[in-house]
Amino acid sequence: MVCPIELYNMDAMQHKESIRELVCLENIQLVCTGHRGYSEKFKEAISHWR
Repeated sequence: MVCPIELYNMDAMQHKESIRELVCLENIQLVCTGHRGYSEKFKEAISHWR
């Protein structure tokens, strides 16, 4: 699941807006994060942001 980590960003609202923009992307095969590794399940990872 993609979720913001509020301790590691300077602008929590912008962080959340950036995640919401990811929802519009198509043909994503891999999600890489700075703190949680990676996932090949983009749709499942981003589903609660739709």
